[in-house]
Amino acid sequence: MIASTACIRRVRRAAPWAAAFAIAAAGAIATACADDRRDATARPARGGLRVVSLSPALSHSAIALGAAEAIVGRTPWCAAPDAPVVGSLTERNLEAIAALRPTLVLRQSSLPDPALAELCASLGAQLYERHLNSLADVKDMVRSLGQALEAGGCAGAAGAAAAVLDRHATEVERRVGGGPTLFLFSADPPSAFGSGTFVDGLWSAMGGTNAVLAEGYPVLSAEDVVRLRPERVLLLGAPASPAWMAALGTACALPNATPLLEPGVAMLVDGPTLLRAACGGGPASAPEAAEEATP
Repeated sequence: MIASTACIRRVRRAAPWAAAFAIAAAGAIATACADDRRDATARPARGGLRVVSLSPALSHSAIALGAAEAIVGRTPWCAAPDAPVVGSLTERNLEAIAALRPTLVLRQSSLPDPALAELCASLGAQLYERHLNSLADVKDMVRSLGQALEAGGCAGAAGAAAAVLDRHATEVERRVGGGPTLFLFSADPPSAFGSGTFVDGLWSAMGGTNAVLAEGYPVLSAEDVVRLRPERVLLLGAPASPAWMAALGTACALPNATPLLEPGVAMLVDGPTLLRAACGGGPASAPEAAEEATP
């Protein structure tokens, strides 16, 4: 039975993947790194393309599309260790970004940043901004990011993006069944992927049903979870389920679910495999998206 939104106490408006990433990668560095000017110097990049990314999801998608060598600035959570940290999802060091002379700046937000836009204009750099909430948002990002990287000098990026979207379409054709599933990105307090989020969209595209009808990222109580009566509860990115979830019977933790916590290439191509595995319909591990997507 799918519960109504009446049992939802409140909806978290901010996107959850920063908090979820802290669960999936314990000990991650906190924010407030925007003032770190160490090693924020220019370095060669692929084909003249110089990318500063203020979003792990955009960084990792760019890497999967073949632009690893072009990333010259990053956040603390981006898998680009040779590049200096110049900001995060919520903060950025304009002086450090300017010193890197980027040709493309990647930003994930629904709110404008006039100062960053002015800086990019003064540098002649493209400011690529995306709000990544729904599955459609992520698919559009992969397509347009591939085009932006290709236009900037990363040959093959647009083709790699098209290949990712083709593979995604094939992966979601393998349907899942069963009753409503509750997807949590945190257990304390229970915080869920609701209607319209990228996990909800991915699950729905595979024929599944989300136990939560509320939009966004609802924060629940343990009692709310019980009242939802989901057929299964999946705690994404956690090493183990908390004691209170044991009473649900069908709850389990998915410690290898990092791709499902970040709206990008890996979520599109590896996410379906992880979800099927959690429901007993596929292998327990997914292939590396970056290796298959890179031309």
